[in-house]
Amino acid sequence: MTSHLLLFTIGPVQDFIAQARRTRDLWYGSHLLSELSRAAARSLADAGALLVFPALPRGHGELELCITPLRAGEQPPLNIANRLLAEIPDGTDPERLARKAREDVRRCWRDQIAAPVKRACARLLADGIEMTWNEQIDTLLEFTAAWVPLGDYTQARIELDRAVAARKHLRDFVPWQQLRGGVPKSSLDGARETVLERPERRDAKLVKKYRITDGEQLDAVGLVKRAGGHPKLHEDDGVDDHVIQFVPVVNVALAPWALLAAKEAPAKLHSLKDACDRLGLPEVNRKIPCAQAFPYDAPIFLQSRWASLLQ
Repeated sequence: MTSHLLLFTIGPVQDFIAQARRTRDLWYGSHLLSELSRAAARSLADAGALLVFPALPRGHGELELCITPLRAGEQPPLNIANRLLAEIPDGTDPERLARKAREDVRRCWRDQIAAPVKRACARLLADGIEMTWNEQIDTLLEFTAAWVPLGDYTQARIELDRAVAARKHLRDFVPWQQLRGGVPKSSLDGARETVLERPERRDAKLVKKYRITDGEQLDAVGLVKRAGGHPKLHEDDGVDDHVIQFVPVVNVALAPWALLAAKEAPAKLHSLKDACDRLGLPEVNRKIPCAQAFPYDAPIFLQSRWASLLQ
C-alpha cells in the first residue's frame, strides 16, 4: 500500500457563521467551527497522519480542544480552517482515518460542546424536546473526504480539490423525523423547530444572561451558539459574570453615526447617556471602537426597539 494525500472538510459554514442574530452568535459560530476542525486534526495526527495544514505535529498543544476564547495564560487558540490536508503514510488505510476523524468530531460536538449547553440551559428548554434536540444536533455536521496516492504533489492536490468539489455538488436532503408540531421555527434559519419554552415560562435570569427576546426562538444549534463558549470579562473590569461582553449588532452599525453625533451634538448625546444611566440600561463594558462614543445598547436610537429594550 502506498502513501496517500487526504483532504478532509467540515461544514456547513452557513449554519455556523452566517446564521447569527447577535454578535455573540457570530463569534461562537466561527470559534466552534475552528474547534471542530481542531478535533479532526487531532484525530488524524493521533492515528499517524502527518498534518500538512494545519502544520502541527502529533501531541502539539494547539491540537487540544479550547472551548473558551482564551487558553491558560490568556493566549487565544490557533484558528484551524475547516479544510484539513494530511499525508497518510504507507501501510495506513486513509478511509479508516477519515471515518475515525468523522466520528471523533461528531462525539466532540455532541458530548463536549452541545451537552454542557443543554444542561446549563435546562430552565429555558421546553418539555419533551429530547428527541428533537438529538436529531438537530446529530444532523448538523457535514463531512467530505477524498484521498489519492501521493506521487506528484501538485497533481494530487488538483485531483483532491476536484473530487471534493464534485461531492459537494451532491446534497443530502433527509426529512425531519422528530417534529414536535405546532411550535414556532427557529428565528435564525426558519428550518429547525424551536427547543425553547414559551416566553412566560423561561428562566428570567438565563433570558437576561443570553439576551433572548420574547419573540425570539432558537433551535438546538442556535442555543449552543448563543450559550456556548463561556466567555467572561477580565476580573478587573468590575462587571458581573452575567453581563454579556458582546455588543448588539446595532452598536456596530451605528458607530460612525454615534461618532458624528458626539462631534455635532455633544450636549444632547451626553444628556442621553445620563438618561440611560439613570434607567439602568445595558452598558457596553469594553474598550472597543463601536462603544467609544456611546457605551450603552444602541437600539435606544431605534424607536421600534424601545419596548423590548426598556422591558
